[in-house]
Amino acid sequence: MAQQIDFVDVYDFLLKSEITEPVTVLKHGQVCAVLLPPELFAAMRGKKQALQAHELTADDIEAIMDADIPEDLKQYNHEVEDK
Repeated sequence: MAQQIDFVDVYDFLLKSEITEPVTVLKHGQVCAVLLPPELFAAMRGKKQALQAHELTADDIEAIMDADIPEDLKQYNHEVEDK
């Protein structure tokens, strides 16, 4: 579980601590931000990639077809069902 700190303690935390894992920042007991180590942030940003349909591999297509559809999105199934 990520470390949690209160919003008013962020400045002191940043001065005294090295962030090596995500740190959840709370304001009035509610999550208002997450501090990330620079390496993790860079890795997350670097993974964005858009592909055109013809660039998908057979494994990519199989993974998409086997993916679980969240219940709240199943309402749109009629848009893609065979007619």
